[in-house]
Amino acid sequence: MSKENLNLSDKLINTNHKVSENERYNKLLLDKVMEINEEKRKILQEEANKRGEIVKKCEDFVKEVQEKFNNSLPEREALIKENDLLKKKLEETQVFIKENLETTFKLKNLQIEDEFKKSMNTKMEEIASQAKGYLQENSELKGQLMLYTKKFDEVNLSIGQYNKAFDTLKKEIDKVNRIF
Repeated sequence: MSKENLNLSDKLINTNHKVSENERYNKLLLDKVMEINEEKRKILQEEANKRGEIVKKCEDFVKEVQEKFNNSLPEREALIKENDLLKKKLEETQVFIKENLETTFKLKNLQIEDEFKKSMNTKMEEIASQAKGYLQENSELKGQLMLYTKKFDEVNLSIGQYNKAFDTLKKEIDKVNRIF
């Protein structure tokens, strides 16, 4: 074989060797890809299982909440009715209290007015009694004044008569003194 052939043969061996090496790497890569794909499939399966469990738990939770909601519905409706009744009673009580306070206020005002009238009547009676007393005292004083006036007039009359008698006596004494 010639050198060229030898060279070609070397190249061919070399190329075959590289092809074989490439095939071995390809097989390794293919095995690795298959291993990765298997791992990926397992992970996807695990994730799908986990997602399924989570979905089931969520569905169970929603079902439980729905059952509790449905079971508590009559109780809630009863509470709403009770709340409405209590609200109505509260409104009625507020109206009653308002009316009661208004009535109490009116009665208290009437009581105050009555007490004021009684107090004024008592004061008016006291004033009338005092005025009556003053009128009686005034009448008595007038009576005494008239009595004293009458006595004064009598005294004046007596003094006038006394003065007249004295003047007459004095004239008589003067006459007698002239005669002597």
